[in-house]
Amino acid sequence: TEIEQEKLKKGNLADHEWQQLHSRIGRLTDAPIIIDDTPALNVFEFRAKCRRLKAQYDIQMVIVDYLQLMHGKADGKGGGNREQEIGSISRAL
Repeated sequence: TEIEQEKLKKGNLADHEWQQLHSRIGRLTDAPIIIDDTPALNVFEFRAKCRRLKAQYDIQMVIVDYLQLMHGKADGKGGGNREQEIGSISRAL
């Protein structure tokens, strides 16, 4: 919205900024948002799920909230340095 974060936090917005914010919130409210909280997915399951959702709902974006909870290998065992595994997961996605 190009509204300064500090002004937004304090609610100190000009009338035109409130209108702009209201308009953007309306767009988000009307957006088809899918939340999937399936626990302990590995990278292969996650990619397959994303492909299914793309085919079924034509999703345009995927947001991963906590990448560190994802497993890199199908068996859920990293077998090494967790930082390297997170890097591998990031590249695979």
